[in-house]
Amino acid sequence: MPTAAGSDVIPLRKGTKRRLVEAKDDASFDELVSELLDAVPPDALRERIIRRRTARSQRPGPERALEKQLATARLAAERWRLNERDGRIVRLGPKLVSWRTQTNEGPEENVRIRYPARRGFSP
Repeated sequence: MPTAAGSDVIPLRKGTKRRLVEAKDDASFDELVSELLDAVPPDALRERIIRRRTARSQRPGPERALEKQLATARLAAERWRLNERDGRIVRLGPKLVSWRTQTNEGPEENVRIRYPARRGFSP
């Protein structure tokens, strides 16, 4: 559950919350976390954040070979063209498509999908 920087919600694992509940006694969670952060020198905290960021940035990402991506995109486009040619896909409008799928019970017809209009940049 990712949260925004200005949010009052902090995602914690159940084990971590259990440890905090045991440590907090009569104090609030806010007071307990403030105490814990005050116990750590600011320089050590800053160094830890920098170490974590550099380790995260140096971690290898998934394989993103350009040739493989292009081949996959070409295959998908060709499959779409073949389905249009065979009549399995029919364009009903600029953002409305009808297509037939094959299920265990037989072909399903007139299934429609409507793509929402794009409004600015994605979040």
